Amino acid sequence: VLAAIGRGLAALHAAPVTHAGTTSPADLLCGLRKKVAQLCARFPSQGDLLRGTLNQLEREAPAGPASLSFLHGDLGPVQLLWSSKGGGRLVVLDFDKCARGDPALDLGNLLTQLRRLTLRKPGKLGDFAALRQGLIEAYQRWSPPDPGLTERVAWYEQMTLLGKIRFLASNTGRHPDAEALQRRQAEAVQLLNELAEEFPVR
Repeated sequence: VLAAIGRGLAALHAAPVTHAGTTSPADLLCGLRKKVAQLCARFPSQGDLLRGTLNQLEREAPAGPASLSFLHGDLGPVQLLWSSKGGGRLVVLDFDKCARGDPALDLGNLLTQLRRLTLRKPGKLGDFAALRQGLIEAYQRWSPPDPGLTERVAWYEQMTLLGKIRFLASNTGRHPDAEALQRRQAEAVQLLNELAEEFPVR
């Protein structure tokens, strides 16, 4: 399945699709600043970590590849359908946020969602580090050489992780009952711990 996802994403990013919209690290950072301010208010004891992470993201914002690719824009497991018929086939859904940009963004989005899944359902996907490496290697097998891809994927993972933490901590309308809210808050704290361990502020 990882091989199919890697090959499918490489084909998607190589598709000659003309799309007026583009997305860039600067665009994402602009939207992230307000989210980090909200997180600092929600988790004041983690303020140094959150502000330090944002500052590091701003300092290390990637220049991106030489040419832009067609992106899904909001890729996660729920947008992927897998059929084992005919040797296996991958179907990608929901292109309402598609744009042109750095393919590392789609990979970073997907890996962040898979990280959440490994935390919520331990054992379902196995070791996340091995999964991450396997997906990136599968993608690289079917893509043109891109020496800076792994570093850019990590940058987008960090960016997406902050956004997911803010969503879990502040979105109370989707699951208003107390038990669901408690689970979302606990997951936000788990992801904050992941952020501190996986992406230490330098």
